[in-house]
Amino acid sequence: MTAGMTRKRVGTKEVPTSRDLLSHLIDGGVPVADIERDGMIGILAASENSAITLALSCYFLTAEPQYHSQLRKALDQAFPDPLGPLSQSAVAAIPLIDGVLSEALRLGSHFFLPRVTPAEGVEVDGVHVPGDTLVALASYSIQTSPEHFYPDPMNFRPERWLPNGLGPDTKTNRTALASFSYGALLAHGLSYPRVNTACTAGQHACMGKTLAYQKMRYVLARLVLAYDMHFKPGFDVHAFREGIIGKGTPHLEVPLHMSFQRRPGVHFDDLGDRE
Repeated sequence: MTAGMTRKRVGTKEVPTSRDLLSHLIDGGVPVADIERDGMIGILAASENSAITLALSCYFLTAEPQYHSQLRKALDQAFPDPLGPLSQSAVAAIPLIDGVLSEALRLGSHFFLPRVTPAEGVEVDGVHVPGDTLVALASYSIQTSPEHFYPDPMNFRPERWLPNGLGPDTKTNRTALASFSYGALLAHGLSYPRVNTACTAGQHACMGKTLAYQKMRYVLARLVLAYDMHFKPGFDVHAFREGIIGKGTPHLEVPLHMSFQRRPGVHFDDLGDRE
């Protein structure tokens, strides 16, 4: 489907009213096959990844209800009307919401970041890797390593992303969050293979990172303000966590069965009166 849409877009003589990602790739003379691949990555990055991160955020907030309570309290203070306007700047000013999203990304991103070494080879941590070798880093191993995240690297602790972290011994290596960046790859001289990987580092960093965080903040804030979240009866919290695996994007082996009930005092019928 993506390939067909891309070929149609490349072949059209009509100039689009607004420039999009494909406009820049076409103007840059990128081969159609690469544009098709980048189009697919763009669709996945802009929709599926954000949707799964939001689903995992709801899962962790329900599995660890103390954080749901803390986030709702912060949102209620900032937005007394749960159905009123939410400005991006006001939502972004609540540190815990970014902590929740970053922690969901840290624990839910199971994928590899492939690179190809330069022709002359490269030294990585004192080991010579021959040239033109495909190498990769396992994001989950990095993001749950106590060298980068400590203490409780395997547990959902969103406060680790806040200024005081988890105490004086806190380690929160933001560059190790591979969902959007991992600077050490480019620092070692590794380049991109023909298969592109979204959300990386340096000049090739994910151009949609800011937009992704904006929309995830907005949706999560709306959900927490307007709904109570619960797991369905019989839902196995631990089996779900074990069933989060990587297949290009996070894949959920165990269905996430949750219910969302409107908070007391929230009346959607009143929205029509505000227009």
